[in-house]
Amino acid sequence: MCKVIAVASQKGGVGKTTTCINLGAALAKAGNKVLLVDNDPQGHLTIGLGFSKKQRVTLKTVLENQIEELEHPLKGAILNYGENLDIIPANKTLGMMGIYLSTVEEGELVLGQALEERSEVKGKYTYILIDCGPSLGALSINALVASDSVLIPVELDKFATDGLEELLRTVRVVKKKYNPHLEIEGILYNKVESRLNNTKIYQEAIETAYGEHVYIFKSYVPKTVRIKEAPNFGLSVLEYEPKSESVRQYLSLMQEVVGDE
Repeated sequence: MCKVIAVASQKGGVGKTTTCINLGAALAKAGNKVLLVDNDPQGHLTIGLGFSKKQRVTLKTVLENQIEELEHPLKGAILNYGENLDIIPANKTLGMMGIYLSTVEEGELVLGQALEERSEVKGKYTYILIDCGPSLGALSINALVASDSVLIPVELDKFATDGLEELLRTVRVVKKKYNPHLEIEGILYNKVESRLNNTKIYQEAIETAYGEHVYIFKSYVPKTVRIKEAPNFGLSVLEYEPKSESVRQYLSLMQEVVGDE
């Protein structure tokens, strides 16, 4: 069985892409076949794994092929990063596709249809992680419709809850209208600075507001320069700094995700 997880947040800069890269790398390290999908026109997932944003075949191509009902919409789009880890890249051309999807009949379903049970996609992978952009437009809706669950990175600052309620509301709407199986995988505390007094205050605020209804991961990702540096070399932090606390937490997060099944 293949599990599809959207990594989403309406707030930018909370670490969606680094979560996607490093959770994906941790899952792959544990022997799972993993596909990462760059669903953000900024293409940060693509360049963070060392690929050029000038790829000729990207997620835009996949969505176009699916709309045109071509037999193999993902042909040529999947690139290999390393053992057990592949990626469908993206670049700025995906931005126009987001607008186009809004005009297509049942445009919300296109990505999910492209990733349907086929030997070259879901039959091949144990996990598919979709990196979403910082908006709830047509591309993010497609990701939610295509997914089994949503993982929400949150930075513990005074803006921690910004957009969180709207994202959860959108998840409820998608669940009701398009995808009755969609669940919340959990909230992940990211870029955590434990030494700051306010960190605990913001953590308690989130747990008071959402802890009864939404799973909050016990694992958390500390704020470190190593996580920011790794994508500059096209690497996950598991490869860049394998003995760091960050890696220990990503491996712990992986165990929580796998343990939920």
